[in-house]
Parts: sequence; structure tokens; C-alpha cells
Amino acid sequence: MPAGPLQHRGGPTGFVHVLDPSTIALADFPGNKQFVTTGNLDANDRVALFFIDYPTRARIKIYGRAEIVERTDNPELIQRLLTVPGGVMDVACERAFVIHVEAFNLNCSRNIPTKYSAERMRESLRLARAARADEIEELQVRNKEMAEEIARLRALVGES
Repeated sequence: MPAGPLQHRGGPTGFVHVLDPSTIALADFPGNKQFVTTGNLDANDRVALFFIDYPTRARIKIYGRAEIVERTDNPELIQRLLTVPGGVMDVACERAFVIHVEAFNLNCSRNIPTKYSAERMRESLRLARAARADEIEELQVRNKEMAEEIARLRALVGES
């Protein structure tokens, strides 16, 4: 059977939920109303998901079978899937994809470029600047001590 098109699914940290040791799920956010993913799943429920963590250059492929769960059939699941570490996502969601995991594969990192999120970059810059701020403060204290020592020595020379 031919493979279906690749469909990107993304969201905030925590948008993919682990329901049990062999089941994950995610909310299906509104898109372009073409229903490509749901249409493909009607014909073939096999899925392969790629999860890539660019900063650590780690990738895992998950293989399984997807089930579409409509909001009307399980509103509690939809609400659970809209809840992420930052709070409840403010987005319409009519269905969820529940993936029954059959296998997974950790891939080599050779061809994964290193990328960092804006949040990670801000934190790195804050830490780098904090280290420099401490160094600048130490140098300012040392400069003041040296200026005082020079003044003391000049006073001694002027007294003799």
C-alpha cells in the first residue's frame, strides 16, 4: 500500500501525552480543513512519528496504529490533551489522535543539525551575561583597591 503524505504536528512542550506504557495521544489542532491526516487514517491506520530534540541531537521514531477519537465521544480526553505544563491551550479541538505504539527506534544523530529555541538562547545569554557581570564587578572592586593603593603611595612619597 502506498504511503500517505507527511503531515507535521507540533505544539507547545508537553502537547504529546503518554496515556499508558504503550499509548500516546495528541490533540488534532485546526488546520487547513483538508482533513488529509484523518482521510489517510480512514484508509490505513499505520503511523510513524518522528520526535527530534535539536539541542541534544536526539531522535526517536515511533511506529504504531492511530485511532481518531472525536470530542463528542471523549471530551475528558480532549481536555486532558489540551493541558500542557504552561496551562490549558486556548485552541479549538474537535478530535485527538491516540497512537497505540507497536515499536520504536532510536536514530543516529549524525544528520540532525543543532538548533536551539528562543527560550534556550535567552537563558544561555542570561547565564553568560551573569558570569560577565560578576567578572566586571570583581574588576571594578580591584580597580578601586588599586586606585586607593596608588593614592596611599603618592601620599607617602609626598610626605617624604
